Amino acid sequence: MIPIARWAPSDGLVLEPNALDAAKETARNLALTAGPGAGKTEMLAQRADFLLRTATCRYPRRILAISFKIDAAQNLRARVGVTSRFVRQTTIWRT
Repeated sequence: MIPIARWAPSDGLVLEPNALDAAKETARNLALTAGPGAGKTEMLAQRADFLLRTATCRYPRRILAISFKIDAAQNLRARVGVTSRFVRQTTIWRT
């Protein structure tokens, strides 16, 4: 566990100020909306990383990240899985 003030995005990534604020939000839940290629999957990965590495989430096994593309889901799992023992992939529905 690291202090919230010392958390930084993994892999040396630099987030825009609004994205950094969203990743570090602790007072409320967030909904992200953006166009294609805007970095939504990366934002989800960094948010999960923040919640897990700072122990901000009281119930880490209840974090749910949903992706509608297989490659995005694999990217998300790989990025968060590196820093967490709580990651588990489940495919609920797939066409």
